Amino acid sequence: MSAQRTWRLGFAASQGGIYVQIAEVAFLDAGGADLSVGGAASASSEYGSGYAAGMAFDKATGTEWATVGGAIPAWLQYQHAA
Repeated sequence: MSAQRTWRLGFAASQGGIYVQIAEVAFLDAGGADLSVGGAASASSEYGSGYAAGMAFDKATGTEWATVGGAIPAWLQYQHAA
């Protein structure tokens, strides 16, 4: 069984239908070690530089990724370095 390098979260709708926002996503191994380090985040859209896809994986719950208003459906993706 091989490990997946790329994971994508898809969003078909949002509350109010305006935008999607996520404060934090983490990929952890069975021991709790963070696996979302050194990879690359991307998204179907970003509201602006203050809401970039990488902010969903930056280990800071005070930042977030958000889509452009009305850009639904949307997706957020992370490609692991190894």
